[in-house]
Amino acid sequence: MLFLTLISLFGFILTIQTSDLQKYVDLIDLNNDGKLFKDEIFIFLNKFYEEIQDPISITSSSSMKIQENILYNIIKRYNRNSSADYLILSDFENLFVDLYSLQNQKPTFLFNGLEPEQVHLSYTHDIYTEMYISFVTREKPSSNLRPIVKYCDKQCIAIGDTTTYNVDDWHYWIHFIYIKGLEPGAEYNYKLGFIDSDNITIKHLFSNEKWTFKTMPPVERQQKEIVYIYGDMGTIMPLGFEVMKSIIKDFNRDKNEQPNYVVHVGDIAYAGTGHAEEVQTIWDLFMNQIAPISSQIPYMTATGNHEKYYNYTSYKT
Repeated sequence: MLFLTLISLFGFILTIQTSDLQKYVDLIDLNNDGKLFKDEIFIFLNKFYEEIQDPISITSSSSMKIQENILYNIIKRYNRNSSADYLILSDFENLFVDLYSLQNQKPTFLFNGLEPEQVHLSYTHDIYTEMYISFVTREKPSSNLRPIVKYCDKQCIAIGDTTTYNVDDWHYWIHFIYIKGLEPGAEYNYKLGFIDSDNITIKHLFSNEKWTFKTMPPVERQQKEIVYIYGDMGTIMPLGFEVMKSIIKDFNRDKNEQPNYVVHVGDIAYAGTGHAEEVQTIWDLFMNQIAPISSQIPYMTATGNHEKYYNYTSYKT
């Protein structure tokens, strides 16, 4: 479980929000030198460990040695300076750049304003003719704008709604859109944006060559159904990025063998700190981490104990 703790808590590091970044660095960086050594990381992780453990077992010399070796190997794997025995912020920024480069994209966490990020497809009860799309923006659209998806060369536009969350100064805006009347087994390229209150004037429209989706073909046309199923992936490292990199490489390898959808069976982002609150930054990082896939195939989820915060509000939102 140390790996999973690492996954969630290192999610603080890669964020464009200066206040979040400084808070995280201050918590870990006991020497205030901008370098995260394994001893500092070890102390921090054991303060925030979520599962109840036997104090004797986790403080035994053999257990501590194993944990220190894990931290040492992670530092050596992810730092860009082979002679360094610590991590710096740019090491984690480069992880996102490397991940998105597999799709010839730039990381969506670099976007601002009304540019869509954290794009997420989901099935509805009708997997053949409907699709649900959500995305996040860092700025609030003006009251006269509503989110849209344009999903064909003709005037195929679906209009959605906007919401946000208001817990412990969480921010950003979430946009939801339902598309109905699709063709079963068809592929669609789509664009995301905002339309004026007249439902005619499109004020913003963003495109991405990887924004595509397919509806499920009718049963009589299905030769096989391919599904990715996993749990406990988490955010950033070491498992989060490695799992997503493997999925992207597999997805791009053979178009005829691409999965129909993903099922993530719980313990999703590991955004909890082991205390009374969870951290928005980690949820945002996780959603951008999976976006290269969740923007192309439905990403379906179930809950685990790590989604319990605020009565599962983050999961349900």
